[in-house]
Amino acid sequence: MLGDRVNVVQAFGSMIVEMQDKSRRNFDRLIGLGTAMDKAADYYDAQDEEHYKRLIEIEKDSN
Repeated sequence: MLGDRVNVVQAFGSMIVEMQDKSRRNFDRLIGLGTAMDKAADYYDAQDEEHYKRLIEIEKDSN
């Protein structure tokens, strides 16, 4: 067959493998990004909680 002679099937197979590898790498990056965003959200939640506690103390002291 003509496709066999010009290695169409092998080229197509190689392209699929390359796309799978890129997808895996990007998935790993997205997981890392999600983890970093969760960590940042936890940090800012803690900061908000501290600020809220300080405001409550200031209000108590003013009354």
